[in-house]
Amino acid sequence: MKTLMLDVEKCIGCRNCQLACKDEHVGNDWLPIASSQSEGQFWMWIDQSERGKQPKVHIDWLAVTCQQCEDAPCMAACQSNAIYRRPDGIILIDPKKCSGDQDCIAACPYGVIYFNPESNIAQKCTLCAHLLDRGWKEPRCVTACPTEALTFVDEEQVQALDGRKEYLKPEENTRPRMVYLGLPKPFLAGEVFSPTEDLCLEGVIVRATPVGGGESLTVQTNNYGDFSVKGLTSAAYNVSFEKEGYYPKQISSLKIGEALNIGEVKLYKKA
Repeated sequence: MKTLMLDVEKCIGCRNCQLACKDEHVGNDWLPIASSQSEGQFWMWIDQSERGKQPKVHIDWLAVTCQQCEDAPCMAACQSNAIYRRPDGIILIDPKKCSGDQDCIAACPYGVIYFNPESNIAQKCTLCAHLLDRGWKEPRCVTACPTEALTFVDEEQVQALDGRKEYLKPEENTRPRMVYLGLPKPFLAGEVFSPTEDLCLEGVIVRATPVGGGESLTVQTNNYGDFSVKGLTSAAYNVSFEKEGYYPKQISSLKIGEALNIGEVKLYKKA
């Protein structure tokens, strides 16, 4: 079985996947798999999020679509038995059986099932099953992605990711099959400066260690003295700054929240 995978760091927010989905499904009936998509729906949606404050801001784009859950709450909620899973794992809504009661829409924790008022049915991503049945290797959204942020992968590729693979809303216990890499996490940013030399310091080793212990994350400042430590998972960190020829510095118990810009950090040159 194959599934979608999104590498968030590769996504540039071009929305080509979103447009390709509309092009494939609006005004086209692909019965018995799906009837025409309503113009107001987005079976593939790019969600943009902004974290941090100027000038240290991170913008992430997240492709959100049907997660093809192993324990799909939409299937359990459907009173007309219109939602079914194919042998290849793709979950579909039969447009002929759907009664339009919208219970599946309320049950979906990801908000990716939509109501079509023209046809009075619920609809969602089909992974372009009609194309896969014709021999296509990928859904339209994947073929349209210019950076290969969105890919169509098999189970072996997913298993090879080990601890890097992530899922949306794991607390919902739906066992989603769509895989994500690099989901947005808190970050710490700032810049390092030498006041005695009036110089931005490049190559400073910045190490963030969780308060109470845990794995440290390490980055180096760029030629402007800027740094950004991404992928933080704890609420508070001890942060150290080291560069040969300068006195080291540590800032203890920084509370991160969603993002934290600590501003200018001064390192003094040794005599």
